[in-house]
Amino acid sequence: MKKIKLLSFLMVLLFSVPASAEFYRYTDKNGKVRYTDDYSKVPKTQRSSTNEYRGFENEYTGEATDVETNTEIDPDTKNISEPTQEAEEDQESNVTSDEVLDATKRRLDQKQQEINKDLDDLNKEQSELDNLKEMLKTKSETREYNSKVEAFNEKVKQFTEKQKALKAEAEAYNKDAEKSIKNSLNQYNKAKKVKENIE
Repeated sequence: MKKIKLLSFLMVLLFSVPASAEFYRYTDKNGKVRYTDDYSKVPKTQRSSTNEYRGFENEYTGEATDVETNTEIDPDTKNISEPTQEAEEDQESNVTSDEVLDATKRRLDQKQQEINKDLDDLNKEQSELDNLKEMLKTKSETREYNSKVEAFNEKVKQFTEKQKALKAEAEAYNKDAEKSIKNSLNQYNKAKKVKENIE
């Protein structure tokens, strides 16, 4: 009986098919972030920069659950309808930081489009060099081809450095955006706590 159970368990384990789903994140023409599991729906201009979506990788901080509720009304507590100077400053800084983030995003998107164009140009040049290589017959043609390849390699090196710089800027942008979101969440939690204290 034990052998049958073990054998049936092994059969289920052996013949089970693991399933995975890949989905991709891209930005549509209106600037909205979209997700799809069909790679053909991703615009061709963004396919080289599209990665599989990995989800939100940061750990949950638990700040929202740490808020204690106090049902007693403190006579020194200000009315929530009267905005404090601190709240107004926070709101102004959020608007400013959102505008800065939007401007940075537009600039990064523009740089990404330039990099995509450069990549297309490099791919075309590489295919031209591959075709030219097949037609080489003399030493002078070979020398000319080698000088073109060296120039191409220099372009590739510059492209790689440009790409690394953009990646570093994008990571800095993501950190700033994350910080802005956390600040907004903290302000929301503070306002919620004040409102609960008043009620």
